[in-house]
Formats: sequence, structure tokens, C-alpha cells
Amino acid sequence: MDKQSHIIEIAERLFSTYGIKSITIDELCEHAGISKKTFYVYYENKDQLVTRVFEKIIKRLSIKINSDREVVSDGPSAVEQQKRLLRRIAALKPLFNDKVLNEHGIARSLLLNFMELFLRNVLEQEINKGIQGGWYRSEVPAAQVAELFLMQIRMVLNYQPYSLEAAIQAHELTTYGLLKSLSCSTIASS
Repeated sequence: MDKQSHIIEIAERLFSTYGIKSITIDELCEHAGISKKTFYVYYENKDQLVTRVFEKIIKRLSIKINSDREVVSDGPSAVEQQKRLLRRIAALKPLFNDKVLNEHGIARSLLLNFMELFLRNVLEQEINKGIQGGWYRSEVPAAQVAELFLMQIRMVLNYQPYSLEAAIQAHELTTYGLLKSLSCSTIASS
């Protein structure tokens, strides 16, 4: 592993454990086993490092999500994929939480762009694929359901509260159901 990747790996671990503000460049260098001079060869400042750390995390998550999408071929698998997506994002909670995101605007901006551009698109495509495949009900509004999944992700990360209208919409869509047909035993075994 090259030095730059090593620094990013150590920074990710430290930031997720202690928060971005809590870690100084001196502490980072000590944990990475490098001098401050070496740090500044690769990064102008801590903000640039934080940006690179979050870019790497988002890229890694995007690759995993796209990889998951390639193996899904039926309705129940699509439901499992959505659960897997929530679990993947929940695993990032130490870095993508209110405290960390409020400490660093660039990190927050990167996450919001990832959610709004990449995740929303992925979710809408998967819902439309489910409708076309006959697994999901045809009257399901893909864009609204994708937004509901994004709200669940926001709730998992605990950085954006639900509005009353969104809560009512979530309740209605959950009540009516997304899947065209799914037995209670299938749901219970999930």
C-alpha cells in the first residue's frame, strides 16, 4: 500500500472512532507512522484529507452497491438488496452522523450529493425494474418510494428529521404495500 492510501486508511479509522475535529494532524501522523512533512507532501491541509477520505468511502460504497445490483434477478432478492443497502449505509454511521457531518461541511456535501444523485437514481431504477418484472405493483410511484428509502437512510444516519407530510406518505405507501404479491411467510423469514 502506498503512503497516500495508508494515510487515508488511518484517517478513516481515526475519524470514525474519534470524530474529525478531535484528531489533529500530529495525532494522525503519529498513528500513521509518518512525519508532518510527509503528510504535507500529500495533502495541503486536514480539510483536503477529509475530502479524500469521504470520496474514497463513497466510491467504495458505490462499487459495492453496483456489485449488489448485478446479482439481483427477482422480487424477493430486490427486497433483500434494499435491506443490504440500508445495512451497508448503517455500517458507515460512525462517519456519516450528525456530529461528524456538522463538523465538516465538505463531508456533508459529498454525502448529500451521493444520496441525491447516485442513491436516488439507483433506487428509482430498481423500483422501476421491479414494476417491469411484475414483482412490484404497477401503480407504485417509483420516485416517491425512492424518496421514502432515502428518508429511511437519513433516519438511520439520524441527520434529517421526517416532516409530517413525509411521515403520512410513508405510512400510506407502507400500508398499501410495494410488492405485488408476497406471502406473510416470506416477510417473516426476512
